[in-house]
Amino acid sequence: MFTTTKFRHLVWGALVLGASHAQGQATVLGNAGAATNFLGWDNIGIGTNNFPLQVRHDRNQPIQWYTDALRRMLLHPTLMNQTVNGYTTVDLSGNLGVGLFNATTGSGPITRPLTLLHLDNGGTEAAGFRDWMRTGVTMTHLSDLIYVGLKQDTAEINTAAIVWSDNNQGGTIGPDRLRFIFTRAPGAGTVATSDEGLEIARMIPAANGNEGFVGIGDWQSVAWNANPVERLDVLDGRVRIRELPNDPTMDTETRYVVSDATGVLGWRNIPDPGPGSADCDWTFAGGSGNLRTAVGTPSTGCPGDLSHVSIGTTAPSGKLTVVENGTTPGGEIALHVTLNGNEGNNTGMLMRVNDNLEGSATNNGFDVQVRNGSNIARGMLLRTHLDAGRTTTAEVFGTDMVTYMNGEADETLGMHSNVQIGATGRSRNAFGARGLVNNAAPSGGDSTNVQYMYGVYGKVDGVFESARYAMYGQASNQPRSWAGYFAGKVYAQNGYFTSDAQLKANIEELSDCSELIQQIQPRSYDFNVDAWPNMGLPEGMQTGLIAQELQEVLPHLVDLAHHPAQRDEEGNVISEGTDILAVNYIGLMPYLIGALQEQINAQAAERSIITALAAQVAEQDAAIDELRAQMADMQQALAACCTASGSDGEQRSGSIVPDAATAPTTDRLLRIDPNPFTDRTTIRYTLERGGRTMLLVNSSDGKQLQVLHEEVKQAGEYQQVWQTSHLAPGIYYVTLLLDGEPLVKRAVKVQ
Repeated sequence: MFTTTKFRHLVWGALVLGASHAQGQATVLGNAGAATNFLGWDNIGIGTNNFPLQVRHDRNQPIQWYTDALRRMLLHPTLMNQTVNGYTTVDLSGNLGVGLFNATTGSGPITRPLTLLHLDNGGTEAAGFRDWMRTGVTMTHLSDLIYVGLKQDTAEINTAAIVWSDNNQGGTIGPDRLRFIFTRAPGAGTVATSDEGLEIARMIPAANGNEGFVGIGDWQSVAWNANPVERLDVLDGRVRIRELPNDPTMDTETRYVVSDATGVLGWRNIPDPGPGSADCDWTFAGGSGNLRTAVGTPSTGCPGDLSHVSIGTTAPSGKLTVVENGTTPGGEIALHVTLNGNEGNNTGMLMRVNDNLEGSATNNGFDVQVRNGSNIARGMLLRTHLDAGRTTTAEVFGTDMVTYMNGEADETLGMHSNVQIGATGRSRNAFGARGLVNNAAPSGGDSTNVQYMYGVYGKVDGVFESARYAMYGQASNQPRSWAGYFAGKVYAQNGYFTSDAQLKANIEELSDCSELIQQIQPRSYDFNVDAWPNMGLPEGMQTGLIAQELQEVLPHLVDLAHHPAQRDEEGNVISEGTDILAVNYIGLMPYLIGALQEQINAQAAERSIITALAAQVAEQDAAIDELRAQMADMQQALAACCTASGSDGEQRSGSIVPDAATAPTTDRLLRIDPNPFTDRTTIRYTLERGGRTMLLVNSSDGKQLQVLHEEVKQAGEYQQVWQTSHLAPGIYYVTLLLDGEPLVKRAVKVQ
């Protein structure tokens, strides 16, 4: 228990009141406490007696709260069947009221809370009260009342209700309004930061109390007493209806919605342009049922033959000018012409320009301009249909353009298509001209109902001295720029490619072509036709290169191409565009030619080496034969010498000593030790100068068997171990090449 001596008697009274559940009221006069004292229940440390603090009255009496000797809050006891505003069965039990409730005067109807929570600031009228107002909050001030809560419609259904009432409607002070106001922190710059705040909407009943009006907008900013006067009164801004009913259609309706100068909507009958109508904009042409305007001599202010007719604009530039300022994203059509004709020549639209003036200004037979289409923007859409069961022996043209030239012109174009992308423009795909031919044969049906199909067909006839092009494409020399793109097989009777020397610079010979070609792997493959059905890929086994593999060896022969998105005749995307790698197979030809030339040169060099080796072998064979003859002569001389000797062995004639000068030069520069040999031997050689060195092994018939070593070496002495266990016994030749100059040594392997 927290208290002071001055409050002890009051605390004891509260303890007795709480412990014994006593009934009544304890009042201790003259109490005065310090700023930190309180009257309450401190049950800390009292063991298990953790009782909650209760403000309790066990008798059917109200509980009241006072400050400054004024009653500030009132809690009703059980009050059933009370009379309020003429209702005699009102339940006020347990209602809590915060405010005055006429506590000072004790008069008037607002002396007690009328709902479960009631906030009162001197209310004087309860005429707006209804007996179903209980589960909610009521606020009263002077003669005005507002209730926010639930209204029980049935035993199971409760609806949310906002009720406001005004019991003094005389003069300029009523009826009162219901305002929806948004506020921010006070400041300057916006309406929401002002003292009044931003009013979003306002509701007000009519003075007769039989109808009400809803206003949208900040009526307070116009005038504090400005009020809506229509069922829906939009102060300012635009009104948008996102969707209007389309079922059933309104084809038979005869009225349309109009607005007066103040924005009030109303109905108006569609004018009847029948005979005798005063509306001369469109007039019946006799009894045919045709409408006409701007015909003949104008009378009574109606248009005549010199007048222009405009639709969608106030400044017509022709006899008929149509302007469509589209606002919907689905696409707009300024002029739609459909002709359902009979047999014969039917023309959907016929336009002729006859100009007999020499050197006159530009003449356009048909000038169409389309701006800012959000989905598909077409300057002109021409459709030609030949229905099933109909036959024509002539040609069917989607567009037939003929230009006759009997005069003189700088350029003559059968059709000119110009697409310009501005500096700030962006387009995924841009086509100067696009041709599309579809064969709509059903699955399993006749797929040969069209013999030949041409997306684009170009033909040039006549005899000319200058160049002729059936089709010419030009693209800037920039990455990913293609003068022609063909997704599928391409046939050309004569193929030529730009290769004139005058068009080239920095001309150099290609080198190491064989090494580069060795790194390129030719492949066989099948195109994934099912995954890319709209690219015109051929079926069956194909041969070629993989672009990603070629890019690692010769990147300049691989470029990035874009296969454009495919669309149907309505412009709908049926296949998204994709980026692919393309290979310049023509660019591979110089490398193939270079590799072939390098092989031919290498074979010629090899043949030269073999020829030189054969000559050296023949020369060495002759030297060997000569040595054999000399040895035979020496053996005869030795035998003769031994015969002439005495019994004591004294030599009768001078000994024969071989001439050292006759030893081959190769013994000094190239020698094999041992020679003959069995499984291995060592080749020792001396380089008198530095250069590219190669050790070769050839068979006795000159066939190259092995390259023992190849390297650029400095002048000096070297040796190379030669493993010969895999060779058959016989005669071999070891060649030392120094910058292509051969030196041959005979080698003998024995068993």
